[in-house]
Amino acid sequence: MKVKIGVVGAGYWSEECHVPGLRMAKDAEVVALVGRRTEKVKAQAKRLNIPSVYTDYRQMLAEEALDAITITTPNKLHKEIALAATSKGIHVFCEKPLALNAQEAIEMVNGATRTKVINHVGFTFRFLQSAIKAKELLKQNLIGKLFHARLWAENDSGLIVRPSAWRDDKELAGSGQLGDMGSHIFDLYRYVTGDELSNVYAHCKAIQPKRKNANVESFMTVDDFNSLIFETENQVSGIAVASRVTRGIGGWSIEIFGSEGAIRVLYSRGLKDELWHAPKGEDYRLIGTDYIPGDFAMLHMMESFVAEVAGKKAISKGQPATFMDGLKAQEIIDACMLSAATNTNARVSCGVR
Repeated sequence: MKVKIGVVGAGYWSEECHVPGLRMAKDAEVVALVGRRTEKVKAQAKRLNIPSVYTDYRQMLAEEALDAITITTPNKLHKEIALAATSKGIHVFCEKPLALNAQEAIEMVNGATRTKVINHVGFTFRFLQSAIKAKELLKQNLIGKLFHARLWAENDSGLIVRPSAWRDDKELAGSGQLGDMGSHIFDLYRYVTGDELSNVYAHCKAIQPKRKNANVESFMTVDDFNSLIFETENQVSGIAVASRVTRGIGGWSIEIFGSEGAIRVLYSRGLKDELWHAPKGEDYRLIGTDYIPGDFAMLHMMESFVAEVAGKKAISKGQPATFMDGLKAQEIIDACMLSAATNTNARVSCGVR
């Protein structure tokens, strides 16, 4: 029996990630695509061989016999689309960050819980071989008692003045690099350690806010540089950087330090997937993991959603993120924004109200 899926959002990510990843699953049948602009969504549907096209997700939900949807739209729309689907008993995969704020994320968690639908969030890096192996080794106490972590998600592409996009608008996005990549590193730390951030002291800034469409100059209203120190429930201290304006040696990596040594995960969508281990008093050495070519992690992430809906075993051993995981990442984002606005530390509160 096929899992009939509608994809909401006809941008770059639906074509690069969602549809190809869904189709890795033999049980998937992508039957509908929703986009705002008629000609654009029709063109993408034709390229991807998707039979039905809509410009309103509500019409799709009313007319199609769907088992599941995926959401890759501006963050402002995540909640309303997800709640419309879950109220009908339709399973939902939603891109990250899950919502504009934690209150919206709580509503999404509650909606999915009430109707007992499968709910996943797009935290890609859980599906890297390095992350899966790191989680296993930390559970085996490879580096002893953890006491410090460093989380990096930085590049300097934001220094270039470029055309504006929805991600530059706080009303549509909620936050900038903090939500876009900060959410990833917060989740990746939680995933590999099982620990929770409890307290943050953050700086969130817009270093290069200029945008230019043709000859019209505008300014983004979200952050492009975030740095923070944090503490966790297990009394680990840490630092984190989520930035589009720095090219640091941290790059895309997380480092975790314990009483018996350290590990470092170098992450990407799949092309960079390395796990390094430094026993105490020794240099880092590479730990071997299975090699998978290409940007496989994002594809495995989508396949795992279909597999769970179909009741089948997924290709990857990676554990998918749920709406609850999305909520916990969102509460860290909210705490960082509160800390930056008040110039003081902020507690991270986790749990459904």
